[in-house]
Amino acid sequence: MGNQENRWALSNWQEVTNWCKERNSQSIICTIDILGENIRTEEDAKQVLNKHIDCIRRIQKENLKASLAVKLSALGANFDQEQCKEYLFIVLKEAQENQVPIEIDIEGTPMVKFTLKTAFLAKEKGYPVILALQSYLDRTKNDLKKVLDHGITVRLVKGAYKGNINDFFLIQKRFRGLFTQLLENESHFLVGTHDRELIAWMKEKAGNNKEIIEFGFLKGLADKTKIILAEQGWGVSEYVPFGSERKAYETRRRRYLSELQRLRRIPAP
Repeated sequence: MGNQENRWALSNWQEVTNWCKERNSQSIICTIDILGENIRTEEDAKQVLNKHIDCIRRIQKENLKASLAVKLSALGANFDQEQCKEYLFIVLKEAQENQVPIEIDIEGTPMVKFTLKTAFLAKEKGYPVILALQSYLDRTKNDLKKVLDHGITVRLVKGAYKGNINDFFLIQKRFRGLFTQLLENESHFLVGTHDRELIAWMKEKAGNNKEIIEFGFLKGLADKTKIILAEQGWGVSEYVPFGSERKAYETRRRRYLSELQRLRRIPAP
């Protein structure tokens, strides 16, 4: 499926459609991401808004089993937070009408507070959202309780930006604690990691309670693991970015692999 150039991201919608249909045939859901972040002008934010609306309609038209990921910095959060919120609500309304799930990506630390407040407001307005939370932030334990109290679905990740801690094993420990908290909440949630130790531990911890967890992976990593988990009856999703604005996203992916290499570890196959 695909080539090395498209390892991390695809170029256009037709490639996304073909990829997603193939993944869907393997019982894997796709989380589609329109590449681009840290937008600086109102004109660019409006263009991103229109791209999200178009993507939602295409997901519905093609009958894809897919959600759409949204970065608030791509909707202008860095220069006009009120306008960003309005744009997000337009996206959420369109998604609700087309029955397409929306996931709000968590970004760098300066964006976290605004992202949580906006997710809470969206939920209060009646829009269902999935919100990613990062285990390498000190604040996440308290944030998780607030998010669950608001009835928001969580995707737990380690974190791909700069957190309060960078010790691999301490982040693992925090991830386990937050996972346990989510499991005890007894509501459906999602996780995103390529850490083979954590994946094995989570499967054992969850036991036969397969319907409560969805395992998420990035395009370009853990392809064998995705298929095996799906065949075993676990919920599985794959994060599928597309577009031309690849630099920031691909830089984070290369940094992740470099850090694993430094630690002499390898991701799940």
